[in-house]
Amino acid sequence: MNNLLLEIQKGENKKLEFKVKFPKSETLAKTIIAFSNTAGGKLIIGVDDNRNIIGIDEDKVFEYEEKIASIISDLCYPVILPEIYIQNINSKILLVIEVFRGALLPYYLKLIKTLNNQEIPTNALSIILGKFDNSSIKCARFKGTNKEIFIDKKEFNQDLFFNLENTIKFLKNHLNLYAKVEELQLKENFEIKEEPNFVSVIFYRKKMPNIAEKMPNNSELNENEEKIINYLEKNKKIYSKDLIKVLDLKERTIRNILTSLVKKGIIKKIGKTKGSYYIKVSNYE
Repeated sequence: MNNLLLEIQKGENKKLEFKVKFPKSETLAKTIIAFSNTAGGKLIIGVDDNRNIIGIDEDKVFEYEEKIASIISDLCYPVILPEIYIQNINSKILLVIEVFRGALLPYYLKLIKTLNNQEIPTNALSIILGKFDNSSIKCARFKGTNKEIFIDKKEFNQDLFFNLENTIKFLKNHLNLYAKVEELQLKENFEIKEEPNFVSVIFYRKKMPNIAEKMPNNSELNENEEKIINYLEKNKKIYSKDLIKVLDLKERTIRNILTSLVKKGIIKKIGKTKGSYYIKVSNYE
């Protein structure tokens, strides 16, 4: 049986992803970048989520190959060179993009924004590169069950991959090992599994975000938005009527500003009546 067909029958996993049709440019780029930053993988176009082989139009194969090369060149950095090829399974044409773990970590989207006529990287890219405020990992081990006495303490504030690697080292230094005999061999394991727990603690939010997801910060706020954030930092919550005095603006304009901040994920509205108010999102700095 075809090796690729065997992989498809096993279903999607960390190294295998299906797309029934050609994905959007950014979606494709993010998948390729994720594979390059981890253990590599294959993106197969022409297979649905239920492992059914749908195939693609054979006349569009050359067009798709050119488009993939263009997307990678335009959106991915450093340079990624995957293998792009077709497979004929059950008389259906599949397009396979095979990506290998890169040697120039980290890989990221070429996400550049313009601010005051100057091109700068987005906050997501800044976080990956360790240039974003508070993009650090703090590790500590305490004596006993409270946080009064430190046994060891470290802070890592370089790029994301350096931070992750050294966080894992710190944890391993302080985790207990246990051993058991399996098939006449002694196997040692940490009390916490390295995969995927260590990584998920760092990347987990309500949903697993893409590493290049854009996050807001003060450099993207206008003057009125910054005034609202400063007010919230001092007062913890704010009512729209309070802003009439703070900003000296009409109520409708204030509602628009608040709605914009909610959409950016910077503040959150509590309640739906006249007594509703706004608070600052806890993970926003």
